[in-house]
Amino acid sequence: MMNVVTWDPFRDINQIFNRRSGYTPVAQSEAKDWSPRVDIHESENKYTVRTELPGVEKDAVSVSIDENVLTIKGTKQFVDAKDGEQWKRVETQYGEFTRSFTLPDEVDVDQVSAAYKNGVLELSIPKVEPKKAKMIDVKVH
Repeated sequence: MMNVVTWDPFRDINQIFNRRSGYTPVAQSEAKDWSPRVDIHESENKYTVRTELPGVEKDAVSVSIDENVLTIKGTKQFVDAKDGEQWKRVETQYGEFTRSFTLPDEVDVDQVSAAYKNGVLELSIPKVEPKKAKMIDVKVH
């Protein structure tokens, strides 16, 4: 005989609201990897990569390009509650993150620039002219 299980999409939410204390401690060790949003735009002369990193300090972000793979890494630190305060809900993502993208061959990795303002990292990746096939005249002797 097969058991029938009723699916309740609100089960987890209901459990949260039904707790008597209304408080669940959040420990630093509960930090999980997260993946910030990235927008990539292409224009005639360049690619623009915008990454939303709210709450991430500039010094906690690194950008590298190795063999045409762009990698953005960083850490968003968990903010502990102040003395006498308790967290009632934590929905903010925090912890380490890594995003990697393979760049096309026609980019100039030596001219990439980065700016960080208001929690948004913006990379400007210039394009170079694609290499054209070279025609060689064959002479008959």
